[in-house]
Amino acid sequence: MMSGLISVSYFLLSLFFTLALFLLWTRIFLRYFRISMVHPVSQMVFQLTHPILGTFDKRAYRAKRPIHYDYIALVAIIIVEICKFLCFGFLAYQIALDRKS
Repeated sequence: MMSGLISVSYFLLSLFFTLALFLLWTRIFLRYFRISMVHPVSQMVFQLTHPILGTFDKRAYRAKRPIHYDYIALVAIIIVEICKFLCFGFLAYQIALDRKS
């Protein structure tokens, strides 16, 4: 009975984390290859990631020199991966508890 709900929640969690990680890796790619902010894809990626990373960007990159790596996005990728493993671990733990009872 609960297996359908667990399957749907696994799919939605997987989709959310995959999209978030894709956006963060794309942001790193765009900054590394110095793609212009005028490009529509670059604008979309930076607009989607700015609400999360914008405040950290202002504090970390106060220097006016160009930055080759996006360290804030790398840290965000690590945090998102840890959250992903925790969520999937709790989901698997819930499945194990359901099967015991």
